[in-house]
Amino acid sequence: MSWLNEEHQPDDRTSWDSQISLNAPDIPEVALHEESLVRDAEPGDTRSMVAARGGALQSLVHTDWYKDQVVHMEVENRAAPEYAELKYDIHPKVVDGCRALGIEKHKFYKHQAEAVEHLLRLETDVMLATATASGKSLCYNIAAGEYFASDSNATALYIFPTKALARDQLKAAEEFFVTSKLLETGEVQPFDGDVEYGYQRKLVREKARLIVTNPDILHVTVLPKHREWKRFLSGLRLVVIDEAHVYKGAFGIHCAMVIRRLLSLCKREYDANVRMTFCSATVSNAKEHVERLCGRSSIHTVDKDGSAKAARTILIWNPPLKQGAEEEEEDETGWRKRAEVKGSKSIRRSSMFQTARIIGHLMAADKRVIAFSASRKLVEITTKTVLELLDYKGLSHLRSQIRSYRGGYLKTERRKNESALKKGAIQAGV
Repeated sequence: MSWLNEEHQPDDRTSWDSQISLNAPDIPEVALHEESLVRDAEPGDTRSMVAARGGALQSLVHTDWYKDQVVHMEVENRAAPEYAELKYDIHPKVVDGCRALGIEKHKFYKHQAEAVEHLLRLETDVMLATATASGKSLCYNIAAGEYFASDSNATALYIFPTKALARDQLKAAEEFFVTSKLLETGEVQPFDGDVEYGYQRKLVREKARLIVTNPDILHVTVLPKHREWKRFLSGLRLVVIDEAHVYKGAFGIHCAMVIRRLLSLCKREYDANVRMTFCSATVSNAKEHVERLCGRSSIHTVDKDGSAKAARTILIWNPPLKQGAEEEEEDETGWRKRAEVKGSKSIRRSSMFQTARIIGHLMAADKRVIAFSASRKLVEITTKTVLELLDYKGLSHLRSQIRSYRGGYLKTERRKNESALKKGAIQAGV
């Protein structure tokens, strides 16, 4: 299990990607990787090394259940933002949209200016491979805004792999385009399984100029009935593929074929000149990956991140081992059973229970935390365990401050949880 302790961005600009941090105190400047050899430290040394980071980490490693679980630690520096002025003369309405976010023409991050330059002036496809919350969405919003301002029939398609991400970006897009009067209310529309059949879907087909959707809807609904979407597809100028790194394996092959069908159809049937923008904060072979995804070459990669970065401490937390299958773990809830590590005589304490303990400890310290689990079931078990730990510690008043978030919720419940996470109305999300 990896552990992230991150401060808020030290820059005064608006962040376009939502983020949850632990609200840690100021962390002194430390060279990258200066303390990355915790793995080789003697038992007991890790407590002092981690505690030196201060704040939540200091209290965490001084709990009675800390047994040198931290096996690796890295510290990353703050980084000052690098600004650049746009060389492309963007439309006044697009300027207004940027100003509504508190951004002037000369205050774009360096990578944003580079991306806009290649999308609009050089007219090339772009892969944005910069960090989370680095303002990638502003780049393609500016490009789409230029197309909308210069052509009343221009349309754009934003593709996201999950409903949660799509709905989050939908709200940001509405604010940008409607506030700047580039589009009217109703011309920015979602199109996923939550959109009801009949009038709502007809409204999307007939009125929307910006559609936020996912690959499955394209495959099942749009492409097979493309003549019903002639108005939208004939004006298509920009396709955005966010979280490009998730399109791998069998799912990636399927989505690659859907994207290629879309581009081929728009060119062959509607003579539409479609520009592509890809985004990912974690892909390693960015250019090769997206070229395989869309079947195009000469995609310009923007990977020199100019955004501000907060100092952060990254820990790898390895649950401790116990020798002997007969030895029982004394968990505070008193009901849990341990599982043996396959192929080993040692017993490893549950990573899920360790995660729950960390979450509960940070909640008690009035910190914000988000944890990721590999399955729906594990999400629910982890959340339940945190609630039991809070009750055991006499912290029942914090029960309302944690929410589980996974696939399978009804639309109303999912939106409620998304709103709570987005607004910071809760301390912890699993």
